[in-house]
Amino acid sequence: KRHSSILAAPNSDDKTKEELEKLLANIKVTANKVRSKLKAIETSIEQEELANRSSADMRIRKTQHSTLSRKFVEVMSEYNATQSDYRERCKQRIQRQLEITGKLTTNEELEDMLESGNPTIFSSGVRTQRGQ
Repeated sequence: KRHSSILAAPNSDDKTKEELEKLLANIKVTANKVRSKLKAIETSIEQEELANRSSADMRIRKTQHSTLSRKFVEVMSEYNATQSDYRERCKQRIQRQLEITGKLTTNEELEDMLESGNPTIFSSGVRTQRGQ
């Protein structure tokens, strides 16, 4: 939702971008916590397995852990795909705006603009065109 509002706005809204950055940081922290807990569960299961090999409870725990791990991987894969899609759409938007100003850029220059997060690199050309 935040991605769409940023891309749809004619001018960058710093507040929305800041909210998005906070959300992304929160997702990263949460994902790391989940990953750590899944690893702790796996270690616990392995230790208990050595002590008691064939309990039904152990098989249930292993199945639950496996299911949770697979679901976590699915969710993170979807998240990464969404992030990649957003990055590509940002890149296309920058490229369109640069083409409007008559500036041609390489793919590497577009990547640099995305990495810097500095929209004035390409919006200054638009302002110059309007002023003439």
